[in-house]
Amino acid sequence: MRPARALGLSLLAHYRERQPADNHFEVLAELQQRVKEAAAQGSNKPHFQFFGSNKSGFCSKGADADMSFTFRSYDPLLHGVPRFDEQNSKKMVRLSRALVEGGFSQVKYVEARIPVISFVDAVTDIQVDVTIGNIGGVQNSAILRMIRDVHPVIPLYIHCVKEWAKAKEVIAPEKSCFNSFTVTTMALMVLQELGVLPVFTIASGQGGELTEGDVKTTLEAWKVPAVYDGCKSSDDTMADAIHFLLSKFAEYYAAFDTKNGTVSLLLPRRLRPMYGESAEYYMRVLADSKREAWERFHKEQGLGAVNPAEFEASMKSERIQRTVESPVVVEDFVNFVNCGRRLTAARAQPVFDEFKNLKETMAGGTVVTAADLFKRQNRFRNTHLNDSASRRVRSFD
Repeated sequence: MRPARALGLSLLAHYRERQPADNHFEVLAELQQRVKEAAAQGSNKPHFQFFGSNKSGFCSKGADADMSFTFRSYDPLLHGVPRFDEQNSKKMVRLSRALVEGGFSQVKYVEARIPVISFVDAVTDIQVDVTIGNIGGVQNSAILRMIRDVHPVIPLYIHCVKEWAKAKEVIAPEKSCFNSFTVTTMALMVLQELGVLPVFTIASGQGGELTEGDVKTTLEAWKVPAVYDGCKSSDDTMADAIHFLLSKFAEYYAAFDTKNGTVSLLLPRRLRPMYGESAEYYMRVLADSKREAWERFHKEQGLGAVNPAEFEASMKSERIQRTVESPVVVEDFVNFVNCGRRLTAARAQPVFDEFKNLKETMAGGTVVTAADLFKRQNRFRNTHLNDSASRRVRSFD
């Protein structure tokens, strides 16, 4: 057997072995309902939505779950208003207590710029992280789910990319490297360049961002090249396809011009100044909407005029998330956040060296098992504080 096919078959077996159970999404729906019932004791019409891999479907067996928590009066535009943030913090404390009363275990509230409640569901043993109002995460995860369902080769490909990236610390946000969403977006842009996926040129969001409706419209008119048809009925064809796609992924980023080009599903290899223009337009639209929401909230709460310094601080936080100055720019298609900005200058070269190593490995034909390809390494130190040592962590068990 050819080494390429042998590796492809091994990757396919690895993917299948690590897929969640057939009832996985039913189990998640039940978990979501139990969390909602527990939260109803202390919140007005609480609403919980999954985001991340358990929403997109790009998940493996045993994956943690991420949930976005909103409520009747929630407005994402109000983040940065001290009164609103204080109210949210109190709601998170009440939710933490309600989760304990609801039978969930290991409940912790981490007070940070993005507050998080973490807990374990005793019924399923699933680790869950809850944040307030991660609307962007919910939206981009829903779009990723639509993309995932285009063709069965896509979830296999993303699985292999993520497993390799985690093993080689390309995905390691706690070590100032990429996160999973960033690498998934990078991988999908390669599929656009290869003609497996369309470029999402229709973006009707108020700030020029991509919407679920835009993606649905584009995908309805799209047909994956016929060469991939055999993947649905032949493991050998699927094995050849995954080897080809993973090889092209490695080749693409081994030669990618990070100084000038950006990763974008709206316009692949969009030049940095063009990304900057799109992000700046989005920011202007966001600022207008945000100011209107702040003024309305201040009036309703009897807080007087909006504090210019507080408003500017909030907008500065938004601008930081859309920098064009980071070593790599990877665009979140629902809000133009540069999700590649977490990769530091010190990590950039060693991380992109891994793409070159993968390219050589795929071309060399010497690695024929997934276990070899996904062999783990540990080169980088953890650059984040340990939560257990942080005074911002409150335990409720």
